Amino acid sequence: MIETVARRIEGDKVFLNQIKEKILELADFLVKIQYATDLRKGWYGGFPSIEGGVFYYTIDGCFAIDALLDAYEFSGRRTYLDTARRAGSFLRHMQTRHEADLVDKYYGGFCEYVRSDTEAYLTRMHTKNLLAVSALNKLYGITTNSLYATMRDDALSFLRYGLENYYHYYNPLPYGDNAWHREGIPETNILADDFSYALRSVYEYEGLTTAVRNIYNFLQSISTPNYNPRFAWAGYLNVVDKIPAVDYYDVVTSGLLKDIRSKIDVESYRFSIDKLVELGSKAFYWGLKFNWEPVDRWQNTATVSSIGLYLIEAKKNYPEALKYVLKHAPYIRYDPKTNEYDPVFGRTPGGASEDVLRFLKAAHTNMVRAHAVWMVSFLIGAAIPILFILGVIGASELIKR
Repeated sequence: MIETVARRIEGDKVFLNQIKEKILELADFLVKIQYATDLRKGWYGGFPSIEGGVFYYTIDGCFAIDALLDAYEFSGRRTYLDTARRAGSFLRHMQTRHEADLVDKYYGGFCEYVRSDTEAYLTRMHTKNLLAVSALNKLYGITTNSLYATMRDDALSFLRYGLENYYHYYNPLPYGDNAWHREGIPETNILADDFSYALRSVYEYEGLTTAVRNIYNFLQSISTPNYNPRFAWAGYLNVVDKIPAVDYYDVVTSGLLKDIRSKIDVESYRFSIDKLVELGSKAFYWGLKFNWEPVDRWQNTATVSSIGLYLIEAKKNYPEALKYVLKHAPYIRYDPKTNEYDPVFGRTPGGASEDVLRFLKAAHTNMVRAHAVWMVSFLIGAAIPILFILGVIGASELIKR
């Protein structure tokens, strides 16, 4: 029995150390790839969309801030907070391009990206960058810097229209047409993962408001006989004709929607987690067709992390998802059949994003708690027979007397 206990303790210690090391590895990766050399550059504080790339997207800054702050809270390392602050400066830069006459006035939304090779900006302001709301709110909570609260409030004030009216982006003057747009020809579609991230961010900041309920309920009502939105949302949703615009699920949305569903759509919450358990590692693919077959050969680290967090919170088995993330992050796309990473994407901020760090932190906390419960149970179990024997001995002594 002593050997069994020792093996259990040692095994838990090894696993916990692996999780801790991965959290620090991913945070260090973000520190490494952040551009922090020349304050005059428009991408200062930003993160290339792929390691060594030239596109610096606003959304990668949002992903990174949340992840870095998780790592900071986990480790106490000031470097991670400083890196998050620089990312906040990058978001502010992308929010204030009216100062360089790239947009006609201050809106509160963010330009989509800046290129480090040409210094060109895409000035479209995407609804998905509502993801900044939860990230900036967390940064404000830690630093108490009121600028982050202002950025948060301005972003929410402007981009809320896109979320509540199901628009993909706004195209400001002078390079745009001063109008909101969806995807497709005609413009009928939105990206489900974009809206899931945006909706979750607003929910995490504002709570379960009427607007959050209405947006979720409308998008959840889109359905066809062969598409079941209770599992996850289709990759593109036609919000005009209220039909899926593609024939596959974007699996990450199952995890992104879990908190809202647990409050207002318990049936879908339970259906989705049960289906994920049934699918097992097949759910690790970023996209599944409506017949449950993968869209292509790539599994996705962000998808696995989102699912893993869902499994933990639903008290389901999650070690397979955890082992995947420990092995593959920050690589974002992996082919299990050929054992190779997608050469187009490589290591990315998305592979070290907020969901990856949230999952790892939750796994660490869950394992510490489970270990403590197991130890208490073991000690109690071991104490009972000893107490029984002592009781028998004591009774025998009384009889002798």
